[in-house]
Amino acid sequence: MKIKFGIFDAVPVAAIGIIFLTGCTTPSTTNTDEEQSINGTNLKLVGKYQPFHLYIYADTASTNKFPDYAIFKGHEPVLLLENESNTVETTHFENGFSVLETKRDDNGRILKRYMNYDDDLGRQIYSYIDTNGDGLFDVLIKFGTNGERSSVFVRSNLCWVPRFGKK
Repeated sequence: MKIKFGIFDAVPVAAIGIIFLTGCTTPSTTNTDEEQSINGTNLKLVGKYQPFHLYIYADTASTNKFPDYAIFKGHEPVLLLENESNTVETTHFENGFSVLETKRDDNGRILKRYMNYDDDLGRQIYSYIDTNGDGLFDVLIKFGTNGERSSVFVRSNLCWVPRFGKK
């Protein structure tokens, strides 16, 4: 099965966020269960959905085409979109760890994509990298139990070939 991601990857999440916002309570400065902003960023709490402990933060002062935003479940990030100079990076998290990172240009074209797999203890065991945004992973990195790279493979047609001499 081939999974295709497009420019509108964040649209369903944003739609869910809007649905939650319409039923959410207004952020309260007296409630200390959640932070009203994320330190070191311009992200402010714009909505929350208490039954699921979902908190939506956004850069409300941004004039960017895709303003920064983050969605948390409790204190763990679920989704983060960040604007960098001429690129937009979207990161999806699972159990607090980065699972899928996608970097796009201003026009939404994928530049790079990283897919990370962790074990039950949260240690990274595999990382797949699409270095040129063509939809095919070009590099596979295996990690040892100590977190160090144990082997690196590059794609050759549809096969993974060990890359010797570089880790």
